[in-house]
Formats: sequence, C-alpha cells, structure tokens
Amino acid sequence: MKRRRTGSIAALICFLLLPAACSERGEVSDLYILEELETASSVADPEKRIERLRIFIGNHGDHPYRIRAYTEIFETISEDLEGEGPALDFLEEAIERESDPQARGMLQYRRFTHLWERDRERAIRLAGELAEGPESYYRLFLYISYHLAGGEEGGRYAGIARRTLSKAMDAATNDAERARAAALLGGLEWKLGNEERALEILEPIAGTTAADESLGEIYWKRGEREKALEAYIRLAAAAPGVREERSIDSLYALVHPGGGGLDGLIWEKRIICCEELVPHRFVDIEGRAYDLARMKGRRLVLMVWQPT
Repeated sequence: MKRRRTGSIAALICFLLLPAACSERGEVSDLYILEELETASSVADPEKRIERLRIFIGNHGDHPYRIRAYTEIFETISEDLEGEGPALDFLEEAIERESDPQARGMLQYRRFTHLWERDRERAIRLAGELAEGPESYYRLFLYISYHLAGGEEGGRYAGIARRTLSKAMDAATNDAERARAAALLGGLEWKLGNEERALEILEPIAGTTAADESLGEIYWKRGEREKALEAYIRLAAAAPGVREERSIDSLYALVHPGGGGLDGLIWEKRIICCEELVPHRFVDIEGRAYDLARMKGRRLVLMVWQPT
C-alpha cells in the first residue's frame, strides 16, 4: 500500500489556495483573523454580537486582536444593553482573566478613558490605584499621563501625573521608552514653572524629540540662543513640519543675521550614516517571519502598518 502524502498535499493546498492564510509558522494570517473580528463586530443584534465576539475570544485567546473583541463587548453592553455598571463589571472580569501585562494594560486604559469622559474624579482615583498597583505595562501609564499632563489641566493633576510618569519610567523596557516618559515629565515641570527641575530631567535625554521641544523653549527663554537653536535643529531634523511650526528659520536669522546654512545643519542631523539597524524580528501582515540580521547587505524598505 502506498503512503498518502498528506503533508505534501496540505502544503500544495496552502500554496495554491490559501497563500495569505498560511505562514512559515503554519498559522492563520492576521488579515483573516481581523476579518473574522470585523464580521463578529458588525452583527446588528447586540446579544448575538456579544455571542459572536465571545466565540472569537475563545478561538483566539492568545491573539492581540482579542483585546479589541473585549472592547467591542464592553461598548455593546454600555451603549446598547445594560449600561455603564454591567459594562465596567465585564471589563474588570476580563482584566482578572488576563495574565498578559499588555492585554491587562490596554483593558485598564479603556476603563480609564471611559471614566475620563464621564466621571473625571473616578478616573483620577483609578489612575492613582494603578500607579500604586501591580500593573506593569509601560504604555498604560504613558497614555494615562498624556491625559493628566496635557492641555490646561496639567497643573490641576500634576501630582498624579508625576506618579504615573514615574511608573511609566519604571515599567519601560528600553532607553527609548524611558526617555519618552522622562521627556513628558520634564515638559510637565517646565509647564508648571519648575525650570531647574525640568532641565535636570531633560538635559540627560537631549536628542530625543520630546525633550528637544521643551529644551528649545527653556534655553530660548534663558537667553541661551545657540543652545536653543541646537535643540530646535535636532527637532526639525527628526520631525518634518516643526521647522515651520516653530518658525525656526526666523529664530536662526535672529541669532545669525544674514547667515545661511540652516538647511545643511538640519540635513547633517537627519542623515544617519554607517550605523547598523537594531536587531529586530517581526511578522508581516501575512504571518511571514523576518529577521533583520539575515538581511544584512540588502536594500530594504519597511512599511509599518497597524490595521486596528
């Protein structure tokens, strides 16, 4: 009896019929999972929608899109069925079921934003509880800090903003994340008039976009025009559009009347030469795995796209 070549047949079906659904890992493409989620989310009847979303979570309990499914159920309960109380209860139960810090963090953030829009004081209390609690997802505390430290209310919530930013710095997994949180904290101190404290925080991370924005303002106010221009030039190199928004050409002309060369200074900061990319592995939208280390010497174009 001849052996059935089931492995080869399966591979052939994968190759011919389901190229977007089969990856090197043998997993279903994220696009197909996203389509399944969109289908479940678009069910008209609220109770049936929740049922379909629960099935989705059961089928993809370890996939990042489950976070959106939890959110869809939360919003359906809140807006179409039983109201805010049961919806928040559901979200808390979902958080308790999750052990992944990122999933817990994103659900906690959805809980926070819901309260921020409806009951500001409850949101502030929640932010304080999270800052003192066991959550460890960096973006949870960074995103909450944007609400607390931003706009005209930055001074009103300065105390809790400092705590959430400190927690973000503790939860950071690399220097870039830590610098981003520190820059926001330094900007808050500058906004509150604590100039020396702001410089103490910001100067060690000069060269990061968020830090340079505040440093340029501080140095210019102190009359340290050359240092201010250095910060603004770095900022213009990293963030196109800032040159016009900050009127950097006019500031440069005030310090160097009739002098040119600003374009060259910006491009000098913008061009990165002879530096290797940070080693990184990633998966494309069809589930194929890549390793930058294996592409050394090849020309490469990366387009980062997040569909949700």
